[in-house]
Amino acid sequence: MKIKSWYIGICLVLVMVCAGFFTETPFIAYTPLRTASTGDDTALDGTTAGYTYKHADKPSTAVSLNTNFNAAQIYFYGTDANNEDCDYAIYAYRTDGPAEKVCSGTVTLGTAVTGATNTFFADTITVTDVWPTTVTVANSAANGVATLSFDLMGHEWVYVEFADAGETCATMSAKIAGY
Repeated sequence: MKIKSWYIGICLVLVMVCAGFFTETPFIAYTPLRTASTGDDTALDGTTAGYTYKHADKPSTAVSLNTNFNAAQIYFYGTDANNEDCDYAIYAYRTDGPAEKVCSGTVTLGTAVTGATNTFFADTITVTDVWPTTVTVANSAANGVATLSFDLMGHEWVYVEFADAGETCATMSAKIAGY
């Protein structure tokens, strides 16, 4: 049986279109994770209402990235002046699962401005990584925009907790993107 050349051409085009469709990485633009935190957050402690590790009791500032994303990337920014810092901790929740600590550390504001008055991107991020896969920091200590990335491992919700916000810097904020 003879196969028509036009039929082979259509099949090849369909294969190329489908291959591109299935290898595309979905992503979301940066969205606020925390905005203008000015003090110590109440730490997740496992017992205080609103701060247990239970999914149903997660803080109201936790952000859903949906389960379509494999990884998250976060950048921090704050107000007051460069070289001021703030401690942080990041937690992730699976749907109906408990909070799991991803990492903690310190963010330090650099000289790169965000465009808002006296608002600077964090240029240094230190990490104490407790996540089963690697937490990566890019562009740290370069007076640019440092980012923190990690594999979501099927987790949908992400929460960042600040300590010392408002003590050295006036406010601290974070934005997150899923990809």
